[in-house]
Amino acid sequence: MPESLDDLTAEESELLEEMWTLNLPFPDQDKPLAYSVTIDPLAFFPAYCRLSSLYEKHGFRRFSAIPLHRSLIQSHVQIDTVILYSHILCITWRDAEAVEKVNLWMRICNLHTKAFRSRHGMQFEGSITTDGTSVSVYLKHPEADKYGKCSSGKKSATTLTAEVTVLYVEKNLPACRAAENVIVIDPNKHDILYCQDGNGTFRYTANQQAVETGSRRFAKEWQQMKAGSIDLIES
Repeated sequence: MPESLDDLTAEESELLEEMWTLNLPFPDQDKPLAYSVTIDPLAFFPAYCRLSSLYEKHGFRRFSAIPLHRSLIQSHVQIDTVILYSHILCITWRDAEAVEKVNLWMRICNLHTKAFRSRHGMQFEGSITTDGTSVSVYLKHPEADKYGKCSSGKKSATTLTAEVTVLYVEKNLPACRAAENVIVIDPNKHDILYCQDGNGTFRYTANQQAVETGSRRFAKEWQQMKAGSIDLIES
């Protein structure tokens, strides 16, 4: 890369002169360039056409910064509080800061209608999309971040481990000893379910399950059926 403009070749100097003729609008220092392009795209349109023609002239791969419309239906555009006061209400930032956000939106919208009503803990925070006919109202949870996610609802692994550990029996021995009726379940018994309290023992064995469900009887009947024609059908 050349260290100074004097080191440029004739072709590079010609390209630089052509780029200086683009005449880009001077962006606002308080707002990013992407925001200026979004709110006033026509100001950048002549420079875009000039740059596209230069790409075509020098054989560079052309690009499309403005997407082509595939439908005659007007697409929805987003209107936030900044666009509201600067382009619709046409007031300065200082005047907008002196008024509550709700009062700014009340100048163009009826916030008492059903569409702006809070529901499920979410409320209107100053953002809508419209195509000039229909309007979509965006509701946001008060604890949500700028991406719409609630960080308070997600617990860390350490917190979850501590909550589960507190539920262990060894952490609740004093409460179990002070209770009037304690039921002890031992999973190490040979029974499916073995519970014991001060009044006696409750057992649910595998043999009892087989008798109630009839699993052994159905297994024998299945074996007898397979001895007939089931093997031939399965094969």
